[in-house]
Amino acid sequence: MKILLVDDDEFVRTLLLDQLTDEGYDVVAENNVDDALVLLSRDSYDLLITDIVMPHKDGGQLMQQARQGGYAGPIIAITGGFSNAQEDYANYADLFADKTFVKPIAKDDLIAAIRELT
Repeated sequence: MKILLVDDDEFVRTLLLDQLTDEGYDVVAENNVDDALVLLSRDSYDLLITDIVMPHKDGGQLMQQARQGGYAGPIIAITGGFSNAQEDYANYADLFADKTFVKPIAKDDLIAAIRELT
């Protein structure tokens, strides 16, 4: 299974990348929306995992543009957001994502969601 992981936070991106590859997933990690959209246009992915709060373009824009570009696979959105707005960010993500998590994400919960969606 090939996963595209998008998160601007290097620590979170590396942590999730390590956890997912340890589980045997083929993961391509990117740190911004524009580069992720290029990857989606060039290759096929079984799952998109994206952060919501990112500079320049956010995860909601990524999910919308991915769908407009023909990506039909499942999407998991993750957000740390700002503590006073986490619920708002999660609700925003739910407009586009099949599953939404608020950081920090338990590895077992993420793996369970991947298995459920794929």
